[in-house]
Amino acid sequence: MKGKPAVIIADTGEVVGPRSRIFRSDCSRSLTDVVSNLRRMATAFQLVLLPDLSRPGESSQTPIEKGDGGVRWLADVLEAAGISVRLPEKDSRTVDPGRWSMEEYSRRLQETSETLGLDLNASFFVCGQVGTLAAIPDFGGFVICIRGERGEGPRGQLSPNAVAVSDLHEVADWVLGEEELRRRLGDADRAVREAAHCLRVGGVVAFPTETVYGLGANALDERAVARIFEIKQRPRFDPLIVHVADAQVAREFVDSLPEVAVRLMDRFWPGPLTLVLPKRPCVPDLVTAGWPTVALRSPRHPLAWRLLREVDFPIAAPSANRFGAVSPTTAEAVREQLGHQIGILLDGGPCPVGLESTVVAVENDGRLTLLRPGGLPVEEVEVLVGPVARTRGHDDRPRAPGGLPRHYAPRTPLQLFKTSPPPNPRAGVLAFQTPPPPDAFGAVEVLSSRGDLREAAARLFEALRRLDARGLDILYAEIVPEIGLGQAINDRLRRASEPEGGGV
Repeated sequence: MKGKPAVIIADTGEVVGPRSRIFRSDCSRSLTDVVSNLRRMATAFQLVLLPDLSRPGESSQTPIEKGDGGVRWLADVLEAAGISVRLPEKDSRTVDPGRWSMEEYSRRLQETSETLGLDLNASFFVCGQVGTLAAIPDFGGFVICIRGERGEGPRGQLSPNAVAVSDLHEVADWVLGEEELRRRLGDADRAVREAAHCLRVGGVVAFPTETVYGLGANALDERAVARIFEIKQRPRFDPLIVHVADAQVAREFVDSLPEVAVRLMDRFWPGPLTLVLPKRPCVPDLVTAGWPTVALRSPRHPLAWRLLREVDFPIAAPSANRFGAVSPTTAEAVREQLGHQIGILLDGGPCPVGLESTVVAVENDGRLTLLRPGGLPVEEVEVLVGPVARTRGHDDRPRAPGGLPRHYAPRTPLQLFKTSPPPNPRAGVLAFQTPPPPDAFGAVEVLSSRGDLREAAARLFEALRRLDARGLDILYAEIVPEIGLGQAINDRLRRASEPEGGGV
């Protein structure tokens, strides 16, 4: 009988809280995030906690059983929160985890899967220490390694069925994204192979990323890239983002790679960060709108990740919508705007981030400039590498996508507000957290009743699309707090408003 798919979490302290901060008494917020993300994964997978490989867990502030790396304490916390979790059986042969050999750890993994009735080929193995990867050479499922706090990635040590991410939230996005592929596509590998063939013969493919859906073509084929501009009705002075599988591939297309860019790639790739770097001549000028630089990123969505590994070239891909319109975060939104003009549409479900990538220009001397706020808060970049300069205003010939003053706009006129808009039964309201009286307006959408900017970002474009479809006379959108992802949300709202940046 086929076993159950699972998310198997090893190196528990490292995974749920770098340096085991989660086991200290001052980390209630971290624990809340951990429980929330493990709950998300538990909706589709059995959660299994393994003891840490490299050392026993100890804490002077939390009652953790010595030698289990905090596994039993975390299991108790999850069970109290109503989240089902499984632990390995007690084994009298097992030595202190701090003295386990790789062979012993691999044996325990196999025995645990047999005891619990797991299907390892359909499971995920999550670890927080690069050394643990050596213990699972024959693991049939997918491996997710969480990087260190300073962004040290497992360079050159990841197998083809492995990826490195930044935190447990990204782990949950990846796991649930894969589950969405299984549900929607059935044979995702076959769908990816068909899309790759379409790209190889010069076709155009729409595919999901963690930010928005992209409209992709072979970035080294000018004729194929020209088809993107034709379908989107996009002006050729607006450059495209080139998507690559990883940092190693990115090196093939840049003339120089400053050390600060390497650090950013190690920490935030794959993910919603685009880096603008000096390009090599092999990148067509049509892709870069004549600029001597190229915008590069490695997307985190499992379907985009598979597609980039199936082809042997980079994929140029702006958002899969008509130029200037609201960006699509679902396959349905792509079909609505572009329909039959696309050769293949890969449906990977809703995009978990929901905002386009953050774009940062990296100069040869290492200076950084924010060209577009997006799905990665610029504050996180600054924590790693120091201050990032901001651009002033907009440019009629932008260095990166999304730099024009009017963009991301619905068909219905949009105005912004900070306090409250005037009542109007022919108006729609996009509120951040607290809805206005429903009888005063024709339609209301709330981005996050909890005031969560991450949730608000993920819901922004779909909420705008729903309001736009109501056939109202005007839309009002509330300015959100100008912190973290709020900067990117407000940037999109200002560019979408009528008149430019207009408000009430």
